[in-house]
Parts: sequence; C-alpha cells; structure tokens
Amino acid sequence: MADNVDVTKRLPRGAIPSPQSDIAAAKPHILDPNKALPSQFLMWPPASHVSYWGNGYGQYGDCVSAEEAFAKVIAAPQKFLEDNTVINWASLNGYLNGATLTGVMQTMQRSGFQVNPKIYNDGLYYSVDWTNAATLQSAIYLLGPVKIGCASNGFETNPFGQVSPGRHGWAMYNYPKNQPEDHCVSLCGYGTLSELRTLFSQQGVPVFPPPGMPNGTCYAVFTWDSIGIIDEQSMLNMTYEAWARNPATVVATPNIYLTTQGNDGIWTFDTTMPQIQPIQLNSGHGFTGVAAVGNTLYLTTQGSDGIWTFDLASWDKPVQISGGHGFTGIVAMGNTLYLTTHGNDGIWAFDITQSKLTQLNSGHGFSWVTAVGNSLYLSTQGNDGIWTFDTTTPQIGPIQLNSGHGFTGVTTVGSILYLTTHGNDGIWTFDTTTPQIGPIQLNSGHGFTGVTAVGNTLYLTTHGNDGIWTFDITTPHIGPIQLNGGHGFVGILYVP
Repeated sequence: MADNVDVTKRLPRGAIPSPQSDIAAAKPHILDPNKALPSQFLMWPPASHVSYWGNGYGQYGDCVSAEEAFAKVIAAPQKFLEDNTVINWASLNGYLNGATLTGVMQTMQRSGFQVNPKIYNDGLYYSVDWTNAATLQSAIYLLGPVKIGCASNGFETNPFGQVSPGRHGWAMYNYPKNQPEDHCVSLCGYGTLSELRTLFSQQGVPVFPPPGMPNGTCYAVFTWDSIGIIDEQSMLNMTYEAWARNPATVVATPNIYLTTQGNDGIWTFDTTMPQIQPIQLNSGHGFTGVAAVGNTLYLTTQGSDGIWTFDLASWDKPVQISGGHGFTGIVAMGNTLYLTTHGNDGIWAFDITQSKLTQLNSGHGFSWVTAVGNSLYLSTQGNDGIWTFDTTTPQIGPIQLNSGHGFTGVTTVGSILYLTTHGNDGIWTFDTTTPQIGPIQLNSGHGFTGVTAVGNTLYLTTHGNDGIWTFDITTPHIGPIQLNGGHGFVGILYVP
C-alpha cells in the first residue's frame, strides 16, 4: 500500500452475500465428539507477516480474496503471497470490487493463486454453524481459519473498541446488531479474553482491551493487515455466513487432461514441462467433454454412454455413472454439472451429490459450454453464435447473444470468452460485459476445437492430429504456437 494515502477515509469492504442456493446446497461441518478440542487456540502467521492484499486505504473491495491470502499464510504450508499476486487474481476473476464468499471459494477450488510453478487452491468448502460455539471452535481448530461474511460498519467507529488497520492487538466488544453484510474476515483462534491475550503476547503482540470488555469466550479475527480480538456476542451480532475449507490450502502443479477423436481414453500433459509429450492414462473409451470437481474428472462420450468419472488421485480406470444420453459439452458449477447434447435436447443438469439428472430445456442444439458466475455461455452445432443461460432463473431459458458464427470450444479468462470455430478461423474473443460489441477475431488459419485457460495462456486442440497449441492472450500478435503433434485431441481441461 502506498505511503501517501488518506488514512482518514473509510476502508474498502467488498463482500456480497452468498446466494441462498449456495448456502442451502453446502455440506455442513459436523462436530466430531471423538476429537478433543483445546480450550484455547490461536493460528498465527510466520513472523506476524500479513498484508492488506489490495484491501487497504485507497485500494480495492477485494476483502473476500484478501481473506483467501490470509488463509494461505496461516494454514499449512504457510505460503505468503505478494499483494500483486492477490490483486491480479481478483481482477482476472472479476472479484476486485465485490464478490460473494462462495463464488470466490468455487474459483479458488478450480484456479487459485499461481506462484510458478505451483498453484495454491482451496479444498472443498463446508458451511459452519457459527451460533454453536463447539462447532465453530472445532472448525477453527481442525480446518481453520474460518471465513465469515460479516457486517463491518462499526469496525472503525465502534465506541467499545475498534480495528487498528495494519497493527495487531486491537480488541472490540459490544458490537451492534442488524448492520448489513458487507465484509469478509477470518476467525483464526478462540479462548477467553485473558487466554487470547496470553497467546498474542507469546507472539510478541500486546493486547490492551477497551474498558469493560468481558473475559468470556472471544475470537481472534483477521482483517485489514491486522489480527485482533472480539468477544463472542460481537461475533454473533456481526456474522451472516461462515465457511471452512478442507484443507485450507491445496498445493498443485498445473496439469492438462485431454480426450481424443478416437477411443484412446484420457491423456495428460504437464504445462510446466512442455518438452515432455502427452501421456496416455487409459484407452478403450471415446470421451469428448471434460470437467473437474475436486480430484474427479467428469466426462461425456462420443456416443450415448452418459457421464463417466475418472479419479485423479488414483488414476484408476474410468467409471460410468450415468448412461443412455449422448452428451457433448460439460462444465462444473459447484456440485452441479451442466451438459449439452449431441442433438437438440437443450441443457441438462446433473447433481453430483444426488446422482440426479434433469433436463432443463429443449429445442436447442448446443455444443460446448463454459461458466461465468452463475451464467452459462454456449456455442452451437450450427452458425447460431453465442448463447447464455442463467442457472439461477432456468425458467427463462437460453438467450441468443449473437449469430452468424459457428463456434465450437469456449473457455473463460475472467469475464472474457475465448472461442474456437467449426472451420479454420482461429481464435475469437467475446466480452461478456459488453455483449453488444459481438465476437472479435484474433487470428485465422488454424482449425482449433477444444480450449482451456491456464492464467493468461490458452491451450488448444485441433480438428486434425496436430496435438496441443498455446496462445498467449497478452501478446495476441505472436499468434498460436504448436507444442507437439501427432495426436488428435478433442476436449481439453486445465486441472490445478
């Protein structure tokens, strides 16, 4: 943060309440009575090193992303991220000035903070009942820190203690009720006030509570480059949602997974070592589309063989989980898969937790599909351009955004779509925030099919046997570059 900012101005917030559908669908963190919890506990970053991560004076409303950076430095393996890493990630994903907690966690599961050659992701997230002290403390101790969406209007003005941005050791109590949710902070410890003061002191941080602060249960809280203490009632008064990640940090090396034009199964390619040729993991299956949820791939087929899974942890043989339907495109949104079909059967949804398949609409022949927020963006089997479908209002149905283009593959980098075509028309781009402008052609002369993004680099498959190509979206004038050849791939997916 710059030194010449006005510290008298209100600090930025940026939390948007998570959709009730996300909250209702989330699995809860369950208290395990067989796991003993200490009466006091504090997670602390190495050398007390935290930051604003873009959420400081005169900066951005990226508190939800800043909390993710805090979780990475405080939970194993305690990786400190530079501010620009977090700011750039939030900007790329549309979270720089406002985000839901679940939206950020979903993105963090798929594509987290990249510090070459590793990516720091989230594990699966669980809702936490913050009104139950034992459950909340269990989540902090076993899975912490706990991410909360809260009301913060009084953080800088509360007469019973205030946050001291940039300085550890503040304390606050008697926080008012009924303020709107607008901020995201992290709970990283618990104990009585005196116990937490002792734990802070062991880190070289003195705490001077405001007069009258009760000595009952309190919680350690991160916000705005600082860790302080609030009493339990204040936590209850300000909190609207709470989440635990298991684990808080997943360290991954980028990998590409591919399907083929024939029955050659699933292949993988290490983007960090492009000199190594793609590796075949199995054979005998003709897969097409591919999506990932956690450590599981979900695949569609060239025939009517429904949906298959492939365990990335074991690399065991693919398993069929649904049959009788000919699907093509597939994308994961939380625990729901959205699929297109070989025919004109519209969009389908598959609930992974219930193994339930539902047809959402019909009469449209879509091809490939990607997601931006709660909206799907789809290409078609013909020259009908790009369509969109809001998953929160499925009754409205798909909406055509433009026509006259025959697109195939589609992926996203932030709010920008990148598309391939039925012919040799190269790569096109489409800004979802300004749909009236229409698609823009970036290059031509190449017949690409599948496309996925790794940071600012696209990885593409071709209509022929030309292997994998890359395209740097920051230097489009260079054009696509062939990494390898001799393989006829179709679907391609980056799985952190």
